[in-house]
Amino acid sequence: MFHYADRRLNHRLTVNHYDVFGANLENENQLIAIPGLSSTKPFHTLAFETNFDFNALPAGSQSLPRFAYLLNDSTNSIEKHENITDWGLTQFQTNYKSSNGAKITKQDIFYYTYAVLHSPVYRKKYEQNLKREFPRLPFYEYFTIWREWGEQLMDLHINYEKQKPFALGRKDLDLPAKTKNKTPNLFDDCLKDNDLIASGANPTLDEQNNAVPEGDELPTMNFSPSAKKICLTKTTGCTRRYQIRRLHRQRQAVNRIFR
Repeated sequence: MFHYADRRLNHRLTVNHYDVFGANLENENQLIAIPGLSSTKPFHTLAFETNFDFNALPAGSQSLPRFAYLLNDSTNSIEKHENITDWGLTQFQTNYKSSNGAKITKQDIFYYTYAVLHSPVYRKKYEQNLKREFPRLPFYEYFTIWREWGEQLMDLHINYEKQKPFALGRKDLDLPAKTKNKTPNLFDDCLKDNDLIASGANPTLDEQNNAVPEGDELPTMNFSPSAKKICLTKTTGCTRRYQIRRLHRQRQAVNRIFR
């Protein structure tokens, strides 16, 4: 990805970009990205070492950089600073004091954070919290193991193009000739002129295999056999319009309750 590093030529740049990657956006750094609080997707995270799209993660990505490059007013120069506070380092060293916590570094905490945010147990337990507030870190046992997991995950996600290919085997099967024929397009029967499937219907059939819609405004439709087998699912386009119309009626009901 290429882009201009001068804000006069690139209106997308903000002060945060320079704080994270320096004046020319070329300084080394690592970031942990998380979704915005308005995300409708389950919580997830991903690591980067370069500028990334604001919507790389849903609802506007938030990032936790490893370092910050800030201007020193007295020297008028950019200086590299730790983005993990001394207070945070003290909390970890104190909590893991019995397990050689004094040797914990800020880089260790960064890797630990990435591993914890990837934990399915963590995401499930704090699912509701992650929907409405910034992630918080519990102190799990075996800090060293979590730290190693985080480092391995981050290396895999950032340097995925450099990873050694997994030794996959390939086995070609000698399939019977009849299975090699082109599969007929069964959706052709769905969209015959005599069928009104495209207008959307409730996927409920009566004794004569006719669709029985919920609303009075929808007509009764005659489904062909293939349409009955393929189109009457909740995920196909044949019922999509019906679902949208029903959702619209539900929203109208909600609007009557809340002003």
